[in-house]
Amino acid sequence: MRRSIHQLLGLAAATAVIAIGVPAAATAANASEARHLDTTSQSRPFDAGPWGFYYSKSYEGGHAYARARSYVDSNGRIVVGGKLYDKRSPQRLCGYVQVRYDNFQPDDREPQYYSAKHCGSGYRDFRFSEFGANTADLRVCFTDAYRGRHLCGKWKRIYTSQGDA
Repeated sequence: MRRSIHQLLGLAAATAVIAIGVPAAATAANASEARHLDTTSQSRPFDAGPWGFYYSKSYEGGHAYARARSYVDSNGRIVVGGKLYDKRSPQRLCGYVQVRYDNFQPDDREPQYYSAKHCGSGYRDFRFSEFGANTADLRVCFTDAYRGRHLCGKWKRIYTSQGDA
């Protein structure tokens, strides 16, 4: 009799975890994703949607990569935000992401560059915005602090205004 009571209690506990825990975990994951990608007070839909992973050049078995989204906010700024990862790299290497805004209207501005750096495991959130640009490009790099080397992937166009092809 004692064994069957413990079995029933274990089954009841497992059922409760499945019934309550799975939807809560899914909701928490969705909320976490939304928080990382759009932390502005006015939640705006992303026009371009998610774009693929972009990588730095591989170096000593490691690489850095980024995943992000772009959109135009209610004030007309192009916003690029996402996560930067540094995977399986030696301690002296750090990944960084660069975003270049260009083709400003009016034509009186030079390209604007923004960057975020991350060293080690995990990821770093990044978010940049610029007003008046018609294009946004991104590239991911590795920097070797001891040797002074920068190993970058190619620039990728991640946003173009509708009038610009």
